[in-house]
Amino acid sequence: MDLTPVADDPLVRRVKRLLEDMAPVAVAFSGGPDSSLLAVLAAGFLGDRAMALTVKAPQTPDSAYGPARELAASCGLRHEIISIPFVEDPKQDPGERCYLCQVKLFSRLIARGREQGFPRLADGSHRDDTPDGRPGLKTLRELGIRSPFQEADLGRQDLNELSERLGLPWTERAPFVCVLTRMPHTAAQGDNGRRLSETENWLRNRGFHPDRLRADGDTLRLVLPTSEWLRLEETEVRTGLAGKGWSGIGLEMDFLPKKPF
Repeated sequence: MDLTPVADDPLVRRVKRLLEDMAPVAVAFSGGPDSSLLAVLAAGFLGDRAMALTVKAPQTPDSAYGPARELAASCGLRHEIISIPFVEDPKQDPGERCYLCQVKLFSRLIARGREQGFPRLADGSHRDDTPDGRPGLKTLRELGIRSPFQEADLGRQDLNELSERLGLPWTERAPFVCVLTRMPHTAAQGDNGRRLSETENWLRNRGFHPDRLRADGDTLRLVLPTSEWLRLEETEVRTGLAGKGWSGIGLEMDFLPKKPF
């Protein structure tokens, strides 16, 4: 991908210097907007001295993998998707579930990167990410994972503007959110996480556009475009959702904040 539109930007030059210092480096690549921009910059500045690693886990929305594959292919970035089982530790200590889960996930990425000749791992965290909003952030520091955007003092607005200047299609894409943060701690069990992820995929495969499904007991809460509301009343849809164990459906307005449990 041509980085000419941003090559002379002082912020991008900072990121370039950091990436060159880290090379060879693997990018922890979720397919969301932040790690996608980092992957594009790493591919453009480092070439074959960069690769992308994506975790495929039951608690990660399947909708993340398609965009990740497409992006890596479009910029010639070596890319590997690593499948792992459901992380069990959060069941034992749900208050620390994000931290415990990310220790497992990032440790696997680090190990795989080293196996492939990439001893360092970088992620797309930025200046505006805070421990309150992302409890798993302390994992990065403990495991020695680098965050070039944060080190270069780039925030959310900076990343959005760079993506727009590069003509990247995901500027308005919301970050992918782990399904376990969309249910109460006491419900964060493997089967529940899988059920929510499978339901999201089931709806998307039938032409729905759900935004971050949430579980409230056996009630499914979701945001849908108003044009799709009536389709929820179709017998096939109701029967399909009931077959996945949902006894009720709650529609939420898209202008209301959707806080993680």
